[in-house]
Amino acid sequence: MYALLHSCLERDSLLKLDARLGYRNRDDPEKDWKLYAESIEERTLECSIDDPKEGHNYHCGLIPIFELGSLHHDYYLLNLRLPVTENSTHNKVSFLPSMILSNHSPG
Repeated sequence: MYALLHSCLERDSLLKLDARLGYRNRDDPEKDWKLYAESIEERTLECSIDDPKEGHNYHCGLIPIFELGSLHHDYYLLNLRLPVTENSTHNKVSFLPSMILSNHSPG
């Protein structure tokens, strides 16, 4: 979100993601998630803004995280954390008001 109090989002800003993917099957207890993969990734944001006014949102491209190609479990749980430290690479991303997740299936 564009804000006058914060610097604008710089071109090719980096976003660090601490991502964990869990799974369970229909017959598993509801809280019995098993860790499948975990990774700390850095992705470049490709964003634009139509009208840089206070409160207007940036439009950012997709950021691929996991490819589930050959996994055959009934349920998946994705846990995303955006770690912020004093020297964080994404301190230039001042505010994330929302995040939309989608599941893309090829073909």
